[in-house]
Amino acid sequence: MTRVTATPTRQLTNRQPLSAGPLRLIRRAMEDSDRFVIELDYLDAAGRRTRRVISPIRFAGRDRLLAMCLCRGEPRQFHLGRCENMRLSRAELFVMPLGEPESVDPNEISGTGAPTVARELAGV
Repeated sequence: MTRVTATPTRQLTNRQPLSAGPLRLIRRAMEDSDRFVIELDYLDAAGRRTRRVISPIRFAGRDRLLAMCLCRGEPRQFHLGRCENMRLSRAELFVMPLGEPESVDPNEISGTGAPTVARELAGV
């Protein structure tokens, strides 16, 4: 198992570069996303440690990774310095959770195209 050392929360601005081993795992999962995902322990900004299963999408700068978090069911950004115990796993062993659809209030939608989207949501 490859280990990426987590940086303590108070030192997050001075992250160490990720070593070649974990970078190879991430790249392998990106190149063959139908076959592989990454399992890891993640330390969030509040210092809570969680176990995650991710499908990497792309690097976002030198110290972050954009990935689909299969635990949360949505894309998330991961600070590489907060990742530990990273390992490549077979994607077929994991299924993204499917929750109930969120209800959306058409009055809370803003931005370009909002009136059209609001009408579609309202069934107009």
